[in-house]
Amino acid sequence: EEEKRRREREEREEEERIKNNISEWEQRHVESWIEEIMMAGLIPVHYGKIYQKGFEYHQITGKDLPLLTENMYKEIGVQAIGHQLLMKRDIDNRVDRELKNK
Repeated sequence: EEEKRRREREEREEEERIKNNISEWEQRHVESWIEEIMMAGLIPVHYGKIYQKGFEYHQITGKDLPLLTENMYKEIGVQAIGHQLLMKRDIDNRVDRELKNK
């Protein structure tokens, strides 16, 4: 029982560490990131669901996010310039924080 709790704690700590390191994100983390943006009310849920499907279809991971161009966002399904800018700012902020913590 104690071993199980220790493993669960380590898994939670690892997930938290990954959450703070965008370069280590897998597709599921990108999906969770879009979910966070929706839940914060920054983009409407119906758009967020479309974006999640687009990011999943194109197999976008955390390492890919800082490299996305306007055309790539459009290909993924993020047509609204405001949503592109919101995502780019958040990605840039996360990359900056990750670099500062290394």
